[in-house]
Amino acid sequence: MKKSNTQENIYAKDEKFYQEEHDKVYKDIDDNTIRILENKICIVDESKYCFPNFASTLENNMRNEEDFVNFHLSYANKETILSDKRKIKVYYLVDNKNRVNKVQCFFARTLSEFLDIISKIESLDNCKHVYRGHDDWKYDLVPSIYRKGNEKILKNEAKYIRDFIASYPQFFEECNSALDYLAVLQHYGFPTRLLDFTENPLVALYMACKGKKTDTLLDEEVSNSQEVGTQVCENVSNCKKKDILAHGDVIRVDLNEEFYKYYDSDTVSILSNIAFLDRINVSDFKYDRYKKLFDFSTGYSYNRYGQCINKEAQDEMIDSFNNRIDIQRLIHNIRNEKPHFMPKIDPQHLDNMLLIVKPRQRFKRLVLQSGLFGVFGINKEKEQPAKFESQNLEFRITHIIIPDECKENILKELDTLHINRATLYGDMDNIVAHYLDTIKNN
Repeated sequence: MKKSNTQENIYAKDEKFYQEEHDKVYKDIDDNTIRILENKICIVDESKYCFPNFASTLENNMRNEEDFVNFHLSYANKETILSDKRKIKVYYLVDNKNRVNKVQCFFARTLSEFLDIISKIESLDNCKHVYRGHDDWKYDLVPSIYRKGNEKILKNEAKYIRDFIASYPQFFEECNSALDYLAVLQHYGFPTRLLDFTENPLVALYMACKGKKTDTLLDEEVSNSQEVGTQVCENVSNCKKKDILAHGDVIRVDLNEEFYKYYDSDTVSILSNIAFLDRINVSDFKYDRYKKLFDFSTGYSYNRYGQCINKEAQDEMIDSFNNRIDIQRLIHNIRNEKPHFMPKIDPQHLDNMLLIVKPRQRFKRLVLQSGLFGVFGINKEKEQPAKFESQNLEFRITHIIIPDECKENILKELDTLHINRATLYGDMDNIVAHYLDTIKNN
């Protein structure tokens, strides 16, 4: 029997939609595998896809991934079932060879569950812990200047900062250091190499719940019509999707005290003054050789047999590093704010270095939110930022996932503790908006 034109159009539409969904699924699988290899998390909510068994396909992909096999890596996961019977899983990396797991994950549905998790996380010796909240778990711990869309700003970072300072000096009158200048720009929303953190986990929880960031979910009717585990829905062109809130993520970073600094630290001056350089690239420096000459944990030079090496070799490499033109310019900028600064920079400070800094509390919002900054250095060149996920063993990252359906109730619970937009921002715009929301909801 010959198909009508209408039927042929439906089949063609189905085939096109099927191919688009197929491509999207396998791109998501590849992207999530890469995320896990980078020591980030991946959350799987199969209700998002017309294709069943997304999680098992992802797991097979990871088991067969070359890097997982070669480096003795594997994954772990935790899952929870939501009130609408959706099952979500969070995946993270496990290093079997070194028996290291720098990432751990939990789910929190209520404020009390969240506080219980925080109280039970084992604190590392000589460590500080700081928090950050993301209203979408897909967000990375990356400062705004390194995010997609800000490439032009990064390329001309020093030029734009100087233009701001020269054109609007009234906003920078109290600035005494590169960190001060960056803090002002960060406060007013200009992309910088700073990332906001807080010492208060409840502030991070609020930030993880407050956003309106949405994700897509298959309509319940379509989701239930699938024959799970065998095939896609019968007519994929009828797959309807609806917007939902994205799952939130409260991130706790435990770091050794040596990476927690105050605003007047010399190492902070080194990292923050990178912003004032037009370019810096030390990728040709022989870092492997330098690290072999020096055991950073003791401050003494050793060979691999534990025998003391002549320190002259190390000093020679440090001198050659500091004689580079871009390093000389960096030292010049630092000494403009700190004339006492010794004109010698340790090469390790430009090799994936980042710090948590307690700044001068110049802004009311910073005080109300118990604010801190992550100051991001470079990974040997200015275009490549330092990364939390590839830091050494002095860092541990905990993710507390807030399911989408729980955000609204948690915000209500936080409000009973006086954690809301009025108390955390403190300006009249947010105070009025909070009161109007309260009146409307009541």
